[in-house]
Amino acid sequence: PPPPPGAGSGPPPPPPPPVVGNGPPAPPPPPGGRGGPPPPPHSQNAQGKSKALKPRKILHWKKIPQNKLQHSIFAQESAGNNISLATSTIGADLSVHSKEIEALFFENPLERKKKSAKKADPSSKSKSKSIHLLDLKRANKVGITLSRFRMKTSEICDAIVEMDDSKLGEEQVAALLKVVPTAEERETLQLFTGDTNKLGTAERIFLQFMEIPFLEARLQAFCFKLEFSAKCDSICENSSKF
Repeated sequence: PPPPPGAGSGPPPPPPPPVVGNGPPAPPPPPGGRGGPPPPPHSQNAQGKSKALKPRKILHWKKIPQNKLQHSIFAQESAGNNISLATSTIGADLSVHSKEIEALFFENPLERKKKSAKKADPSSKSKSKSIHLLDLKRANKVGITLSRFRMKTSEICDAIVEMDDSKLGEEQVAALLKVVPTAEERETLQLFTGDTNKLGTAERIFLQFMEIPFLEARLQAFCFKLEFSAKCDSICENSSKF
């Protein structure tokens, strides 16, 4: 009888080579030299376009002190509670509204383009630029002094002309004496022949002050009027001691 298969001492014969010209070609090897399906493509929406992230607004955060974190979601997080935005819930009571968060923290691309176009427009800069004839420190001092009055410049001028002590007090009149236009400043403003509406705030205030005749002398008299009653009371009190 013939010997059983595999009983021989030699290795088994190799498989026959593929027949050339017959049958479909062998499949190509997988990419990367490894088995398995190819990696999934980039996450896309239903229309095949990748979802672009909107630019976020620039926020200047302020660190919260540790003692103010009690009874807040941050204290719950440190205690071990799960706070997840992916599930659209924070803890058990608060819910995340994606549209509201997007309106608060994401920048509108149209508004961003308008702002950048406005900055790049040279005509907008030229329109907002004022003409300054006075010294910068002097102009700032005039603007700060007049801003404390909570009155229009025309109302201040009327109160100076009428010496109305119901509108201007002793401290206010003393402050106005420090911002009276000097002779040099008057001459500079009088030589200006352009549009006065394009002048700076301090220059326009000085032009209104210059319409008041004897401005400095009037303010000194106004100040003496306000101090007169207090000085009389002081003199009477001192004279009674002799």
